[in-house]
Order: sequence, then structure tokens, then C-alpha cells
Amino acid sequence: RLTLILGNPAATEASCHATLETTVRDAPEAADRDAGTEEAQSPIPVPGESTNVRNLDTLFDLPADFAEGAVNLHCDAEIAAVSLLYAGSSFTALPPAVIAPTAAPE
Repeated sequence: RLTLILGNPAATEASCHATLETTVRDAPEAADRDAGTEEAQSPIPVPGESTNVRNLDTLFDLPADFAEGAVNLHCDAEIAAVSLLYAGSSFTALPPAVIAPTAAPE
């Protein structure tokens, strides 16, 4: 499964909208389908000082032969995001850690 992990180090909630741009490969079974853009049906909330983990197949109706594409996130606050290909029965993510810079030793 393709997994999207959104981290919000701020104290206030962020709200994101996702769009999926699909690419159709040169394959006979894909000949009747056009490349296109699909928008997720609902906003993705990312509570303050936490992480939200979402599988792409819960946000979009992915075709069975989905192989290529891009997810674009539009958020009302700064967040950290990463996408992972995941195969397993359980998955977890830790809240983002904000590490203050320190002076280099002399």
C-alpha cells in the first residue's frame, strides 16, 4: 500500500487537501483510460504536535493497475510529509520531533 505520513510540529491544527495526478502507462489494458487528476473527497486534518497516517487507497479510488502518479498537498500551515510504499499488517508513525539548533563545539 502507498502510505502518506503528515507531521505537524506546530501547536495548532493544519488542514490539507490532496489531489492525485495519475499517469497512464503504454499498456493495452490502460488504452481506454486517460491520465487525469482526482481530488480527495474530504480535508485531511493534521492535529497540532502530531502525525496523521493515511493510505492513498482510503483517499482516492485507485485503479487496480495504478503504477505511477503524484500526490499534491495543499495545506493551510507548514507540515512535513513523506510517502512510503508499505506492505504489512500494521503501521505506526511517531509525532515529529523539533530539535533546537545548538552551537557547534569550539
